[in-house]
Amino acid sequence: MDQQAQALYLAAGLLVVVAALAMLVFITLRTKRRADEPEPPPAVGRQQAGAAGAARGGRGRGVGRLQAGVRRRRAAAAAAAAAVQAQPPSDAGSSDGDNDEEAGVDAAGGRRAHAREARRDGREAERAARSARDAKREAYDERRQAKDAEREAREAAEEAAAAEREAARQAADDAEAAKWMGQISLDEAGDAGADAAANGPGMLQAFVNYIVESKTVALEDLAAEFGLRPQEAIERVRALEAEGRLTGVMDDRGKFIYISREEMAAVAEFITRRGRVAIAELAAQSAQLIDLNLRIAPAPAAGGSERQLLLDDLAGDAPAVAVEG
Repeated sequence: MDQQAQALYLAAGLLVVVAALAMLVFITLRTKRRADEPEPPPAVGRQQAGAAGAARGGRGRGVGRLQAGVRRRRAAAAAAAAAVQAQPPSDAGSSDGDNDEEAGVDAAGGRRAHAREARRDGREAERAARSARDAKREAYDERRQAKDAEREAREAAEEAAAAEREAARQAADDAEAAKWMGQISLDEAGDAGADAAANGPGMLQAFVNYIVESKTVALEDLAAEFGLRPQEAIERVRALEAEGRLTGVMDDRGKFIYISREEMAAVAEFITRRGRVAIAELAAQSAQLIDLNLRIAPAPAAGGSERQLLLDDLAGDAPAVAVEG
């Protein structure tokens, strides 16, 4: 709209300038025509003077009439000559008038032409501005679509990479679990009986004694020994640790190392006495303080409670120290 208004203002200014120029030309031609018109001939002046003298009276009526006739003839001839002489200027004036009219017509046509040209220029400017805006909008839309496509592709790639990492991690976890836990197939009919036997007091104590006597036992072998799945054997060992009936550590190779409370107390005392201990030194000292040899657990006392069925190695309240095997 601003460009259209400017175009209209420009057209109006051009029209005013053209009108002023046309008026100036018209005034100039008018002045020139008046300057070119001839003065009245002297004969006309003499005729007027003779007429005035006759009016004032003459010397005689006859002479006066004769002179008056002569003067009239001379005046008529002078008037005819003056008319003939004045005819060309009259034609020039008519030509000048025609030129003035033609100039006025040309000026009006020029104003209309300028107005049409100004309107055409305004429309072209508006179309150019609209085209520029459309091109700018299209370029912006293209850039935005490109950015959206790039972001979506990046997000899809990240999601795919995350899915691959998760699948690889899950596969590694499954492989590691299968590696050290193994797969034990049991008949469905014997599962219930095996669970009942494993949950009985005698079987539970036998489970504890087997670990205590073995000192280092593979959980897969432990599960096979008592007819359990590897995961069930792991859960059973952790439950006994939580109850305080077993103490030890479970390494990443699927083995449980039984450590008595006395052995844990000895390791804790060594660490307390030395203050700061290197890992290598602690490992060497632990090998001396912890007995990893297979031994047979003593029989439990008759009539004792389930907690008293533990071996003498399970007694005591020494603090637990985690030792990696």
